[in-house]
Amino acid sequence: MSSTLLEQARQALEYSEAYEKAIGEQLSSKPKTTKQQVWQQHHIANLMTCIKKQSGTALEVVKDGDGSFKEELETMKGANAFGSFYESLKQTREYYMRFPNIKPQQALSLEADMECTTVFSGEEVFGKYLDLHALHERSCNMKQFGPTEYLDYLAAFSDFSKVPSGAKMGAAYAEYLKDLLDYLESFFQRAQPLVDFASISSERSTAFQEAWEKGTVPGWSAGSAGTEAASTSNTAAKRPVDMSSMHSAQDLEALGLQRLKEGLEALGMKCGGSLSDRAERLFSVKGVAQKDIPKNLLAKAAKKRKRDAAETGGDNGRAVAEREFGVGFMVEQLLDVGFMVE
Repeated sequence: MSSTLLEQARQALEYSEAYEKAIGEQLSSKPKTTKQQVWQQHHIANLMTCIKKQSGTALEVVKDGDGSFKEELETMKGANAFGSFYESLKQTREYYMRFPNIKPQQALSLEADMECTTVFSGEEVFGKYLDLHALHERSCNMKQFGPTEYLDYLAAFSDFSKVPSGAKMGAAYAEYLKDLLDYLESFFQRAQPLVDFASISSERSTAFQEAWEKGTVPGWSAGSAGTEAASTSNTAAKRPVDMSSMHSAQDLEALGLQRLKEGLEALGMKCGGSLSDRAERLFSVKGVAQKDIPKNLLAKAAKKRKRDAAETGGDNGRAVAEREFGVGFMVEQLLDVGFMVE
């Protein structure tokens, strides 16, 4: 049987106080080993989560969105206070007469609430070392890095300055960066559960945005402008054709073979074929944004750039640059808390 709203709020606050007391007891102990230190932090983090949950329950009651708490309080005062009390008592007795074998509400279990389910690999030694063996093996089979000894990899895994800019746009490289960044984030949260990771992520995003706009992202010194120039170097000098006044492919034929070729190249499209072929191909994309041009109409180089942009998150490598920046940023955060590599 559900208790009154007032009792729910009271119980939530009682549990919160019990959790706070448990946190105090945890902080009073002095763990000696790395395992004990990490486990203590996880116990405290779990207790803090429980406090947030119980506080949320009490807050919802006090907010009284539907007015039921106010109505309940009204029945507890005034001339009808005793009548309401005995009516509630009667309902409680009738409930337990109908369900005599119902089990009592489970009492607060601090041990269960503190239980740590976080998993570390053997190489991580409960958050003391990074375990990059799997990522090292992947990097050895990638053209951007090539075979290296594990210790050499550990010394430079967050330095991407030696990777040629032209080799950074492939899907395999982008996926590798994503997995590396995901691992570093996961490791940090497992090894430092009491740190506000959301604020760190926000700080990282802000730092990248500022560096990108200033053109100071390592390995991407030219910023977005440099990336744009690299991806469009073959088409930047080509003049597109203004088709606003063109009503058919025949109208375009009057421009001649060379002008149609230049217009097609400006859009990264195939530019071969007869005069009518070129005119029909160009007219077919009238009113179509360049990024939405069908792949079968694109030249090989433009098609590859479009595919790579989609695979790496678009924005001409910005997503790749942000992941590289994120890896370096997370390594700095880990160094601040004294992690080691193994």
